[in-house]
Order: sequence, then C-alpha cells, then structure tokens
Amino acid sequence: DRGGKEIGRVDHLFSNGAQDVLVVRGNGEEILIPVTKDIVTEGNDGSLLVDLPPGLLELNTDAD
Repeated sequence: DRGGKEIGRVDHLFSNGAQDVLVVRGNGEEILIPVTKDIVTEGNDGSLLVDLPPGLLELNTDAD
C-alpha cells in the first residue's frame, strides 16, 4: 500500500459486472480490492501499488 505495507499476493481477478476485483491472499486472509484508478494507482516490476480507502482491510478480515 502507499504506507509501504505488503498486503499479500494477487490470487485471481474477477468481474462483478460493475468493475474488476482483485482477490489478494495474505496472512491467511482473502482481501477483495476493487480495481479503480483511485485504488490501484501504479504497477511495476510485478507489483501493484494500492491506495486503500479507510476501513477496506477491516471489512475483509475476520474480526472474531
């Protein structure tokens, strides 16, 4: 992410009809990241730079 934290590795990509969604696996979690120009901001050397909106990671983690 923009803060330098590695979120995980892209497992696959799917479309929900409105946009593409990255499925990222990291730390035993599956994180869904919408592919928009505001969120996926850059990509190089096999990596993607994302600017996640507040709360997105918390929505995707199991907070039992």
